[in-house]
Amino acid sequence: MKRVRSGSFVLLLVVWTLAPGTAAAEERPWIGGFGHMVTGLAFGQLGNLAGQLGHSEGLGATPEEYGYTVGGGGRMMITDYLFLGGRGYLMVLPEFSSDRGSAALYGGGGGVDLGVLIHNRDKVMLYPFVGVGGLGLNLEITNNSDKEIRFGKERIKAGEQKSLRTGFWYLEVGFGVQRLLFADKQQGGWVIGAEVGVQLSPRSEWMDEDDRELAGVNPARLASGFFRITVGGGGFFYR
Repeated sequence: MKRVRSGSFVLLLVVWTLAPGTAAAEERPWIGGFGHMVTGLAFGQLGNLAGQLGHSEGLGATPEEYGYTVGGGGRMMITDYLFLGGRGYLMVLPEFSSDRGSAALYGGGGGVDLGVLIHNRDKVMLYPFVGVGGLGLNLEITNNSDKEIRFGKERIKAGEQKSLRTGFWYLEVGFGVQRLLFADKQQGGWVIGAEVGVQLSPRSEWMDEDDRELAGVNPARLASGFFRITVGGGGFFYR
């Protein structure tokens, strides 16, 4: 039911965004930009983390295959067709637990991208984009049982909390749409939009608090899709 509602919302947003504005067809943004808040969802897996934690000697629980993101960023037109973007964000996955303990996965990152405007008129901007970024993640495992929890060859003793971390660079490819909510004859105002795409990274080892690489733990690797909603404001010179 959640996926159906989310899909309906995305469809309505796209239809509304693509509806023609009232600006004259020959008027279009030329140079300018906008800043915005960003919130959304990331979908996918982080390597074999579920298998490493979900077995009988592990935590006995696995992370959800989605997380929430929130942050801020902006975009700037640097020519008629090039769209430079950047953002920073926090990522949080829902806490997962069992009768043995619990785990929390969270982190932060940011990146830059370059888009190509394939539609820039009637107060609507459409652009595919490609970019690079970095993401750091923290994994906190708490053992609430009277037995050890195994994570690879790492042992988490009864009543102990273990903090682990990883980080990597990633490649991002996506598609975005922005709707300029400018009043007639105004060159600035609110901007609302959405972006979808994928993020892929090389493998990265899990480390403990002493920067020691964990033995027997599969490396983390980002392979996820994302959906982001952007809300902000800015202005452009028109021609």
